Amino acid sequence: MAKEHNGMKKSAWIGIALMLMAGAVIVSQWRFTPPPVVNPLELDGAKREAVLAAAKQGKGTAPVAQSPTPKPSLPTTTQTSVADTTNDTVTNGLTSIELDPRHPYRLKNTAKPASELFSSDAAIVLRNALIDADEPTANLNIPEHLRSEGDPESYVIQARGRTSDEFRNLLKASGAEIVSYIPNNAYLVKADASVVTALRASPLVRNAIAYEPYYKLSAALLSGAVKQEPMPPGQPLRVALFPGTKDIAIEKLRAKGAMVAKESEFPYGPLLTVIPRPESLSEIAGMPEVQLLEVYPRYQVLRDLGRIRVGAVKPAAPFENLHDLSGSNVIVGVNGTGVQTNHVDFDSRVVVDTTNFATPFLDGTGHETHVAG
Repeated sequence: MAKEHNGMKKSAWIGIALMLMAGAVIVSQWRFTPPPVVNPLELDGAKREAVLAAAKQGKGTAPVAQSPTPKPSLPTTTQTSVADTTNDTVTNGLTSIELDPRHPYRLKNTAKPASELFSSDAAIVLRNALIDADEPTANLNIPEHLRSEGDPESYVIQARGRTSDEFRNLLKASGAEIVSYIPNNAYLVKADASVVTALRASPLVRNAIAYEPYYKLSAALLSGAVKQEPMPPGQPLRVALFPGTKDIAIEKLRAKGAMVAKESEFPYGPLLTVIPRPESLSEIAGMPEVQLLEVYPRYQVLRDLGRIRVGAVKPAAPFENLHDLSGSNVIVGVNGTGVQTNHVDFDSRVVVDTTNFATPFLDGTGHETHVAG
């Protein structure tokens, strides 16, 4: 009897242990299984706004009842709210296949991740859009005021496969002027609509899209342009133009009330520094002569703030100037053929090295004088 009792007691303990282990597994699965991912594009109205608000506040995904229906492959032209990371509002009227808080205004017409598109032969990678040439572009619901009115006169033409001499010769023979390379396997060209229509029929061409004003804007300008907010008064812009369009562009800019402060060049055409009317940004972007638009950088004195930014030292007083730097009494060494010491811009500030150089005050080519200046 004692042995039988001990055996029953042992069996009971084993049963209790198995029940506890099963319960632990259930609790573990309940505790550590991540919540289902909610796609804001599949939600309606208030539910979608709740998800966006929760994501902006760093609270993850708001609790939303999940639908058993499968996820649609692509949205249509239904407008989707895109969160604006710069303020507490939600920007409406901008369609994107993917809600990316790091790039709230970057448009996509595909569910493929950016990492896949960057290496895809079918992708067109623009500063404000990732376009899959194998998918319809109707999903790129660009705001109407940032679309071209009529023929944009510039297009992105993508090759079927890698770009080649045959493809480039096709573009040139059709009358399209190549301006610059666009990843992947494409060129930004100047051409009219009839030329592009003919190119689309070529087996060498994979896709041809209009170069819309939306694509011309830098990230710093895009948010205000989408919301149609005026720029700060007196804000200078850097306006890159297509080759051969400078004169007509300057005439149009002045007609729009802009002041052209500076003219220069960049590798792909003329470059202007312009002070426009605060409310004229979308008008300037819509000019067919304009290739790119960005905020003109305001230069400032270089300060030794690198160590503060990486946390190596604590800020000193004043914070803006860790070592009380002024830039005066700094000697810059120029090793070369010599410097024209009597140049009016140097104002007797050149220190010559006659020990190591026989004629340091002469410059036969003008190159080192340019570098020193």
